[in-house]
Order: sequence, then structure tokens, then C-alpha cells
Amino acid sequence: MKKHIKNPDSPPSAPTTSKNGAPPDRKSGNTARQPAPQQPPGQPKCGASTEKRSEGGIHTAVPGTTFERTGARRATPGEIAAHKSPSRKHTKPQEKSPGGRTAGSARANNTYTTYRLIGALAAVAAVLVAIIVMLFAGGAPAGIPSIAGMEGETDLPDDTPSGKTAPAEEEDSGKLILKNKDRIFVVCIDPGHGYDDPGAICEETMGDVTEKEVALAVGLMLRDKLEEAGIKVIMTRSDDTVPPEHDGSQQYTLDPFERVDFVKSHPETSLFISLHCDAFTDDTSVGGTRIYIYEGGVEGTQQYAQALADAIGQQISSEVPVIAKDIYEAYYVTKKLTVPSVLIEMGFITNDSDAKNLLSDEWRKAFVYGTAAGIIAYINSLGFSPEV
Repeated sequence: MKKHIKNPDSPPSAPTTSKNGAPPDRKSGNTARQPAPQQPPGQPKCGASTEKRSEGGIHTAVPGTTFERTGARRATPGEIAAHKSPSRKHTKPQEKSPGGRTAGSARANNTYTTYRLIGALAAVAAVLVAIIVMLFAGGAPAGIPSIAGMEGETDLPDDTPSGKTAPAEEEDSGKLILKNKDRIFVVCIDPGHGYDDPGAICEETMGDVTEKEVALAVGLMLRDKLEEAGIKVIMTRSDDTVPPEHDGSQQYTLDPFERVDFVKSHPETSLFISLHCDAFTDDTSVGGTRIYIYEGGVEGTQQYAQALADAIGQQISSEVPVIAKDIYEAYYVTKKLTVPSVLIEMGFITNDSDAKNLLSDEWRKAFVYGTAAGIIAYINSLGFSPEV
């Protein structure tokens, strides 16, 4: 049975440290092909490769809080000030005119009518202001609603005034619907590791299933779900087969540099999403799904990540934090691209509960549905789709 351990020379990780820091040097064509190292006696049968290593050293994934989402501002009482009708002035009695009417009575009647008109207009204005305040303060939807049983055709509307993604409307066909189909929107899915790089391994919880296999399986499911909604998808790898022209004398891998080059060779790309599994052998209680971004990323990165966090969290019934890293700790693929980019750690293979989820078809379907819903919510919030 194939086992994979972390480099014993690597410094220990913190509880939320990703197993992968800065990207390794290009390995394709440089490293002699060798079988997986034998497990030393007495060592744990879990480990991780180093594909996600940061440029500045070991990546430390300190848990962050989910970005705060600002709700719609309520108007203050002063902004809804009551409009009072001017009080009527008391005039002195006037002498009667020859016709029997009091002098100035016509002017008094006109003034009274004017005041009544002003009062009516002020009342209407106050009602309109109150309605507007109620709409903005109480009508802004809060995130993506739960999609029971993953059924219903979903149309994710534009962004709400609060900056959150709008709730989904359900129909009966089971498809996610992209509102704007007049232009093509391209999403690049990057299943982590692959080929001669298995990624993280933990036989105690995952058996023979490795990180690269989970990432590819989920990536293909996500591709199908997005294409079903009318979104064009490209993938850094769509299988795990070493090209026949490779003679096998050296390891065949796809390092982070090559993944970035792939995206740059497709300038039509609109969004990038990299799928991984995490591992932390020092404390197997550490678990959960996390979304990583580069805090200095291009415009839209934070909104994109939060839309994913909201939608995925609804589907897997768990809070999904968005963790922003600086330039020294951020993953290479999130900081070297010019489109909104995220890296999702779907779960920790060293955590019993997470491992069961990662191996579960039902959990994978829920995760994929939430991810697709988040992507579509973000696209629809833009109001248009970039042309290819």
C-alpha cells in the first residue's frame, strides 16, 4: 500500500498551516523518477507534498475570521423628519365690503387652501420616505438560502444594496441558471497536484485515496455543473494520465509556475479556482473547509471569495472562513494571476470527520453545488459577463 510522509526536515506547521507553502521549483523534467518513499517504522502514515509552499517559506494558515459583511444602512430618525403643516395665522377682522364680504377673506381662503395642499404633499413625502427606508433596512436579503435536497433550478440575481450576493430563486429542473448568456464567461478549475505528485496522504482515514484523486473528482463534477449553467470551463488538468510522449525516466508533475502559465495562455479566463485537501498530523482535531485569497489581489477577489463562502457554507451546513494572506504567505496561484483567484482547502484528510466527507458522494455533491452557486452569484452580481 502506497504511503507518503512529509519531509522530516520541514519545520512543524501551525494548527491552520497548510501542508503546502511556496511552490517548488519546476519538477517536470528535472527530478529523477523514484517510487514513493517507504514508511519509516513508528512514523505516522500521513503526510503532505509541498506543491502549495509559499515563496517566503512554510505557509502558515492562521485561521482568520470571515470578512464582515455590511448590511443596508437604516435611515436615522432625523432623515425621516415629520413634515408639519404651517399653522394658520389669525388676522384682524376687516371691514365688510359693500357686497357684504369681509375684506381680505378671499386672500385668507387662498392661504388656507395653499396650506392644506402643502400639508398633503408633506404627508405623501413622509410616506414615501418611510417605504424607502423599510425596503432598504428590512428588504435586503441575507446571503444564499439553503437549497433543499439540491433540487430546483436556481437563478441567482444581482447584488443587493448591502454588497452581499442575492438569494436564489428555485424552479424544477435542478439546474443553476446564469442570467447573462449574451457573453461568454470562462472559469478555470485547477485540481491540485496530480500525475506523479499524489498530494496529501493519510492511510488511517483515507485508505488508498489521495488528495490528487479527490481534487480531480470534485473538479470534474464542478466543471459539469458550471457547463450545465452555460459557463465555459477550462481545466489545468482533466485527467491523471501521464502523456505518452513522457518516457518515464523522470517524474511528471504540474507545478504552480506551470499552472499560472496555463491560465495566462488563456487570456479569456474570468475566474480561477484551485481545489485541494489539507493535512495536519500534529493535531487531528483541526478540520473544516477554508478559502484562501491573496489580500493584495485584483479587484473583485474578496467579493468572489465571500460569495463562495456563503453558498458553500449553506450547502455543507458549516461556516467557511475566508483567510487573506499577505504576499509572503499567500499561495503562488492566488497572487500571480490578474483575475479573481481563490484556493479552497475542502477539508483535512487527517481529521476523521473531514475524511469521511471527502470520501462521501453526497458531501461532494453538496460542496460542488454550493461552489457553483457561489460562482454564479458572483457573476450575476457583476451585471454582465466579460467577452471572450
